[in-house]
Amino acid sequence: MTEMHQTRDIPEECRNSAAQILSYAGLAPERADLFIICLDAFIEQKDKLSVDKESLNIRDAITPVFWEVYAAAARRSASEKPVPRLIRMFLDFSYMEDRLLTDNEIHALWSHYDIEPSPSSISVYEMSGWLARIYQGEKVPSINEHGLDYFEVFRDKRKRGELTENDKMWWDGNHEGRLNHEIEGLVRMGQRLSYGRMAGYFPILHSQMVGGDIKRTMVTRQRIENCLNHILGIDHTAFHREIVYHQPEKGIIQQLIMKRIIPNIILLPVCGKRGVMWQELTARQSASPGRFLLPALCSEELELLIIDLVAKFRWYLSKAVSTSMRKEASTMSLYNDYTNYLQFYKKNRDLSGDARDKIKTLLDRHRNNMIEIFSGDYRTWILFESKGLMRLNKVSREIIFRYCPFPRPMRERLEKQPIFNQMVTQYNNICARELKSLEARYNKISKGSSILDPELAENLQFYRD
Repeated sequence: MTEMHQTRDIPEECRNSAAQILSYAGLAPERADLFIICLDAFIEQKDKLSVDKESLNIRDAITPVFWEVYAAAARRSASEKPVPRLIRMFLDFSYMEDRLLTDNEIHALWSHYDIEPSPSSISVYEMSGWLARIYQGEKVPSINEHGLDYFEVFRDKRKRGELTENDKMWWDGNHEGRLNHEIEGLVRMGQRLSYGRMAGYFPILHSQMVGGDIKRTMVTRQRIENCLNHILGIDHTAFHREIVYHQPEKGIIQQLIMKRIIPNIILLPVCGKRGVMWQELTARQSASPGRFLLPALCSEELELLIIDLVAKFRWYLSKAVSTSMRKEASTMSLYNDYTNYLQFYKKNRDLSGDARDKIKTLLDRHRNNMIEIFSGDYRTWILFESKGLMRLNKVSREIIFRYCPFPRPMRERLEKQPIFNQMVTQYNNICARELKSLEARYNKISKGSSILDPELAENLQFYRD
């Protein structure tokens, strides 16, 4: 053990971290020695975010071996208990070498596991726990960068003749295959996207990547819940969707109801500045939760990242539902209405000349990427319009109000403003008519009983709010 390691104030289990992790993953000794040599070269660099040729070559030599070790460690940790805390730090934060972080930073990561998360209705997964669930078959593998989930990859390979129908049972039950699909398709790509910088990407955590107090960057379940509660206090229907509810034993035959389905939130092993709306549905099932990706260490304001995720979730879910139901482009939906608004803004008489100029500027700036423009308007909706501070044009405001309405107390406050009065009145009238119809229908289903099925009661509350 070097003198440096002896004098450092870090947990004993974190000394010579890289050697312990490589050993746990079972990397061959000669490959491990070569990896340590490359890692030492990286550690010696003063500017670890440099993009000069030498720096890039060192990082390029380390990165593929890192992911090989990551997959091996994830596989072992998913099948063996208990998982050493050092390995959890590796899988959850990409912590690998104690010489890349300060003593305080290492202590912050180490002590993170001393706090038991409080019960919550929001499902937040650290990567070690998420991958264990994928490996054990408790969770369906995510889509990959091509939009294909694990089972769709099989169908694709079968079409190309790489596999046959006889291989399906083996494929479906292949725990290692599921895990590799998740790491290759979600973790690797998600980490790079969440890092959020054009240059300097590196999969291993180091101090220059953090650039400040690591405790302030830690994304916890409580922080996520606080942010989501604030957003849902403004856009209370953000995670509601229409599903078919069928409980024949209760006399409920295919009722369309609005149900809140909160996405799974998965923390990526990276210090990053972006969230990723990975998928709006799981296994193409309309009543399944989507999946949000957030950096485990966030260098930006977390609530802004989550607002952006909710905006994109709304957009993609509306698009998916419209597509799955084969709706025509003229059918009303958030996706269709907002897309038409941007496509035909030049002919829209409800837009002033100044508003049209701003839309043209936005389309040029975002290269006609409509979802980015909607995300910006949605952020304005949450941060400003909800307080009565007018920032959107008339058409954009009306579309967002139609599909992302404020809760009743907020509507009552804003109804006093002329610009909101008509929209609020129309929305309240629609809800009142629907509520009256549902109450009559549910009274027949419950046969006058005061006890109503919880799912139907939730649907009624949706229209009361």
